[in-house]
Amino acid sequence: MIDHLPLAQAAFERMGDRFRGPGAADYGISPWALTVVMAVVAGLVLYFMRRMRAARREESCYHPRRLFQELCRAHELTRAQQRLARKIARRLNHRHPGAIFLDPAGFTQAFDMPQFLDQHDELRRLEDRIYPPDQPEPVESPAASR
Repeated sequence: MIDHLPLAQAAFERMGDRFRGPGAADYGISPWALTVVMAVVAGLVLYFMRRMRAARREESCYHPRRLFQELCRAHELTRAQQRLARKIARRLNHRHPGAIFLDPAGFTQAFDMPQFLDQHDELRRLEDRIYPPDQPEPVESPAASR
């Protein structure tokens, strides 16, 4: 069996010779072009991998300032109101400045603090902005329902 191996190998080596005729076109890509294409593909793969990793990192990170800014934007606070809210959180020793958006009791404490004695009007406006006072629902008049 081992004696027939060189004959079989020779037959397989020449197997593709019949497929190339004199009119066959050569669509081979040059080695330089292939290298450039591979480099571009590798660069794109690295770029997207880094973006995915950065996005995953952004989602899982602890960003108290960013959350505070988003809460301020959601409540449409002015810059002065944002500074006042941050100052209240600092005076109340909150580790996270956004904590004042969770509990209205912080404003009650702030009204009693000497640092805010001259800012009661601003405190009241800020509290009303974050925790709007309960307003009764409009009553529909009988004439409007007809």
